[in-house]
Amino acid sequence: MAGADEADFLELLVANSRIGDWVDRIRAHGNPARQKQALLLLQRAVESRSTYAEEARQAGVVPLLTRLLGLTDDEEVLDASSAIIAACSGPMATAGKVSAFTYDNAVVHIREGALGDGLGAKVWMVAHMLCLELASNRELVAGKRVLELGSGCGVCGLAAAALGAGHVVLSDVEGPVLRNLRACMHLNHKAEGNNATSAVAATAEAVPAAAGAQPLPSDCALFDEAEEVEDFDDMMADMMAVDGRGRGPMTHGSSAPAAAGPASTSACMMQHHHDDRQLQQLQGGGDDESAWEVGNTSVRLLDWAESRSLLDSGVALEQLTVPPAADDAGAGGNAKSRDVGGGAGPGGISGDGEADMPPGVPVWERFAVIIGSEVMYEKVHAELVAAVVKHRLAPGGCAVLQCAVRELKVFEHFIRECRRRALRYRSRQLDPVSVFAPGRTGGGDGGGGCCSFEGILGRAEEYEGGVLLIAIDHEDSPCLEWYRDDWETV
Repeated sequence: MAGADEADFLELLVANSRIGDWVDRIRAHGNPARQKQALLLLQRAVESRSTYAEEARQAGVVPLLTRLLGLTDDEEVLDASSAIIAACSGPMATAGKVSAFTYDNAVVHIREGALGDGLGAKVWMVAHMLCLELASNRELVAGKRVLELGSGCGVCGLAAAALGAGHVVLSDVEGPVLRNLRACMHLNHKAEGNNATSAVAATAEAVPAAAGAQPLPSDCALFDEAEEVEDFDDMMADMMAVDGRGRGPMTHGSSAPAAAGPASTSACMMQHHHDDRQLQQLQGGGDDESAWEVGNTSVRLLDWAESRSLLDSGVALEQLTVPPAADDAGAGGNAKSRDVGGGAGPGGISGDGEADMPPGVPVWERFAVIIGSEVMYEKVHAELVAAVVKHRLAPGGCAVLQCAVRELKVFEHFIRECRRRALRYRSRQLDPVSVFAPGRTGGGDGGGGCCSFEGILGRAEEYEGGVLLIAIDHEDSPCLEWYRDDWETV
């Protein structure tokens, strides 16, 4: 999957609801026919669509059905349970798949989580648009301290690190997303080390460079659209009931779904999936994978509401000076800064008791550059993003956000919030087709373009404002070296 879009998000919602209903039926007592019916529906779904396999695995179907195998002699139930377990444990359950994306020779390795972990567990297409923008304008991040808001998988922040940023802080708020983000950070650090080692060996032995990995077919090419799952007639057979906890509602991360069209491969952005040997090289050995910082990147918990509360309390940002004990922490925001500001407490425990969480971004820490993709899809996010940019953007710094505009009123509210916070707002419209396929006006699919922007279920008009690239800086200390001069002032 080169990038998820609105269709993936809507399919997730449907899959989440159906899987939860089927699991509840399987766990219920007193109606064996209904239980078997749900089991067979679940089998058909997970074998036909990877989204259903992911959701079923997240719902705890594998241990549930493993237990069931020891409780029944019904051959049909045994076969269905075994097939479901295989689908949820094999290639169809694509959570954990590692992909490599290339933006103008900057390679980023991403391990996507399950959609059930939150929207931040997937790479959305607008994130690729921001990565291409960074790759085309490296001077934006080169040598600078960069904060990525709502990092999700971290593709934009990791791209900035690969493009020469001095230090990048990847931030989010959901535990599962943050832990997957940490894994992605370490994958890239190991890949960088492997590349350096390979380069030295190639030079010493004069070994010709290996041919580049060929991209595998996309998920859309591999898996046809699933047929509608129809209810079977009630089947008159016994099946043992299984106790278990019900599935809770889907939880969302801080990143929103993207608006761009289907996955694409171009000279500017290429993707391939790693084979087993490459995965072993990336995932094996090396640095401490429990660390929340490595190389020129770190992962931090960042609650945007903290910035809004701080600003609304009347605290002057100039008063948020670096404590002497943290003065040597530098751009990395390393271990010396852990006890300053909000976020996870000692031992990696968050304020609400969740274990294995990163430290928070110190309240005094500000950044020369802030980036973010798909950070606003409700009015409350408009308020929070304006507050966190005001708080975290250093004087003379710049923020660049890439967002799909689903509702104009959200972005109109954001403009008002920027003005209220004394931030300068500018933007420019971007056409996803021209971004992903520059210079191409037609494609072989008969759709008038090789990467058509289809929007929600093929209705581009659902996006009231298209895709915006937004530029923000402080009114009283503006950025004097903007990397482009074609912004539209509102």
